[in-house]
Amino acid sequence: MSSIVRLSAAVVALAALLLAACGGSVPGAPKARAAQASASSESAGAESAGASSEGRPSAGGTSGPVPLLPMKAIMASTMADDLKKIGLDVQNLPPLRKLEPEKLRLVMKTFSKALGTKCTGCHDEDDYRAPTPNAKITSKMWDIYVRGFAQTDGSALYCDSCHDGKMKFLDRHDRHSLAGWMCENYTEKLRRVDKQENSCESCHGDPYKARFLSTWAM
Repeated sequence: MSSIVRLSAAVVALAALLLAACGGSVPGAPKARAAQASASSESAGAESAGASSEGRPSAGGTSGPVPLLPMKAIMASTMADDLKKIGLDVQNLPPLRKLEPEKLRLVMKTFSKALGTKCTGCHDEDDYRAPTPNAKITSKMWDIYVRGFAQTDGSALYCDSCHDGKMKFLDRHDRHSLAGWMCENYTEKLRRVDKQENSCESCHGDPYKARFLSTWAM
């Protein structure tokens, strides 16, 4: 009899795991396990949305507060004059690694302004030369987005065109809405400077990788 009871309990537990993975539940399943599955789901959702428990940007990764306001359409940059004062043309920017140290420091100040963050949003305050994940992502963003794309209407494209004073601006709660927003703003409103066809793969790669920024941070 005890063997049958143990077998029945094992079957119920296995069924609970399978249904929980598909969003279902099993009558009589332990409440602690259901609560644990819910917590895991919420944690995964927070990570996907780029949230941190403290809501602060970190140089060690891409954590930050979840955007609560509706996502804005990408806009014409308002920082062309800031770059012009540095001696740079927003429509024809050089590779980041080729900037003189003094110009690079001034350009980094435009990053802080465009993303609404401090230097430590990318840099390790104990070692500013350390190649932090956010510093690596910034370098990639410069080469692939700021230099690699242009707006189809001819308006200036820069960091503030998307970020508009926020480190995090994508709302990942609704994947379908996010996909539609990206298609409208990144595929339809942007063109590739290399004259190749612009598509989702221009950023996400082929084969498609949804969270490609994690590879940039490595």
